[in-house]
Amino acid sequence: MITSSSQDINTQQSQGLSPDQVVAEALLRYRATQVPEAKRREILANVDYETTTIEPNDPDYERKLGHLIDYVVNSDKKHERKQKEKESVKRNKIKIDSNEISEQRSDSSDDQIKIKVRERNDQLKDNTSDDSTAEKSNGKGKTREHTKNKSKNNKKQKRRRTRSPSDEGKSETTDEFQDAPILNEQSQKDVRECLQQSLHISYSEFKPLRYNGHLGWQIEVGKQIWTNNKVWKSKMPSIRSHLEPGDQYANAATAIAEVQSSLLNAAMNQARGENSFEEILHSYKMACIAQGAISEIREIVNSFGPMREVAAGLAQPDLISKETYDRTKQLMDMRLLEQRTDWRQEYDSQENDQFGQQQTQFGISNFYRGRGRGNKAQRRGQQASNILSTNPNLVVGGGRGRGNKRGGGYQNQSF
Repeated sequence: MITSSSQDINTQQSQGLSPDQVVAEALLRYRATQVPEAKRREILANVDYETTTIEPNDPDYERKLGHLIDYVVNSDKKHERKQKEKESVKRNKIKIDSNEISEQRSDSSDDQIKIKVRERNDQLKDNTSDDSTAEKSNGKGKTREHTKNKSKNNKKQKRRRTRSPSDEGKSETTDEFQDAPILNEQSQKDVRECLQQSLHISYSEFKPLRYNGHLGWQIEVGKQIWTNNKVWKSKMPSIRSHLEPGDQYANAATAIAEVQSSLLNAAMNQARGENSFEEILHSYKMACIAQGAISEIREIVNSFGPMREVAAGLAQPDLISKETYDRTKQLMDMRLLEQRTDWRQEYDSQENDQFGQQQTQFGISNFYRGRGRGNKAQRRGQQASNILSTNPNLVVGGGRGRGNKRGGGYQNQSF
């Protein structure tokens, strides 16, 4: 944690230091506090101190920090020396290679000159033949190449005339950015080292969309406890959502709320004249976590069927694929069809308790009713059915005009 208070900054500004120098000293103090424990014990063991810990309440806090700052500065100088040596070695190699190439070119220069002269003569011959054919085809004596070049120039002039105001604004912005100051390389290296220590990952391996944190999202999100009072409202969204597996929505929402609170605290520190470097680092970390959670939500929503479980991390991607999904769907459909046909067969072969015999799906009932209107026709049909039950040799005739009586006659027929 950066331990530069507002009193120290005010004293440094009263001494005549510029804001850049104040920020550089704050970075050095922060890097001194982030020295590994083993190295810190070695450095402080050489000096006679009672303890090797660093605490703000310790009376020897500033002197211990001074020793650690000296170690950080010396390590930076060693690193710069190594880089300069590497650059000098590269330059020497480039010089040696350039000398060898120049010697080879001097040897083969005569042959190359002869080849170039031949190519030039061949080109001149081809151009003269083309000019003669163009003069014959065109009465004015203009070649095709000349007309093409003229058309291109006309198009360029039209573009310049019909230039939009947005293009002029773009050109002005590019001119302005060309004169912008160049950032200091040393400050970039310092900030990069601080980010590597806070994110627990190197610059080459860092991927913002796939950053999960050193301890996971559930622990990293909301780990920082802020001591400053809130100066603005920051709404905390609901923790659960409709995407229960993984709960990526909750991670993204809480991370964005942390970004808001850390930026507000940074603004408050700047208004007080304090340093807000730690708050800015924490807000960057939370923004990376929110970005990764939102990308996972997009994968889950766009995935189909059981692949949502794969995108959420609940299933292995090698176990489920589109081909296996189609095959399982076909097998399930076939199984459902078999179950439906079995159920129909069982239902069709059931016995009807009313008649005491096995009925088919389209079986003809022996219970006859006469045709006609009103209750008389129904009575005639009931009489015919009763007679048929007693005399099975009778043939029943239904309808009007059939049999001995209207509405359902019967005849005695012996076999």
